Amino acid sequence: MEKKHENTVWVPHAETLPEPAGPGVTRRVLAYNKGLMCVENTFEKGAVGALHSHPHTQVDYLLEGEIDMQVGNEVRRMHAGDIVQVPGNVPHAFCRVYQDTRWLEFFTPAREDILPREEQKEKE
Repeated sequence: MEKKHENTVWVPHAETLPEPAGPGVTRRVLAYNKGLMCVENTFEKGAVGALHSHPHTQVDYLLEGEIDMQVGNEVRRMHAGDIVQVPGNVPHAFCRVYQDTRWLEFFTPAREDILPREEQKEKE
């Protein structure tokens, strides 16, 4: 069962909806308000994230797996427990996924462009 989690105090994982975000990639918007958003992502081994940028500051915490992350022109290997902070408008991507990977992303302010489809419709 999916429920809207804007400004929600408690967010059971079972009430969030995984959505495809590219080949081998799923995203769950866990909780958010206007100023902050928490998102869970999973990448299957071999998946690739597109190089992109956005005005939001982003902090990623790798829960499981091993990846190469590009921020600007620098690429670094990340392992479970590692954190990367990406300033707004800096190109970045997960450019190589060595094993199934799961991480949390935090955005400030919230990214309305990645809200679950039903919530995007409600805001229109």
